Amino acid sequence: MVEYAQQHYENESIFFEFLDIAGDVADFRDEWGTFSKVFSFYCLHWVKNIKKALVNIQSLMKNGGETLLVFVAQCPVFEMYERMAENERWKSYMEVRWQQCR
Repeated sequence: MVEYAQQHYENESIFFEFLDIAGDVADFRDEWGTFSKVFSFYCLHWVKNIKKALVNIQSLMKNGGETLLVFVAQCPVFEMYERMAENERWKSYMEVRWQQCR
């Protein structure tokens, strides 16, 4: 997605970079500083360690900064995947993909 954005939305005032929000963000913060606004739309529900991600987002924000986070808290499709992963008929198809999502 970052490569696509760089190719299709090039702008001298916008820079696209990959960051694992649940990883170590210290180097990123040292290079770019902190932000007054952070937005995330429908991404955080894929993060396995949401607590670490939220702590990192906070550490990347300036005091008094604003954030808007939109994520899926509950979705019937996730329950369906879990049930399929437990069903003998579908288990072999779901094993790798569902384990990656957990």
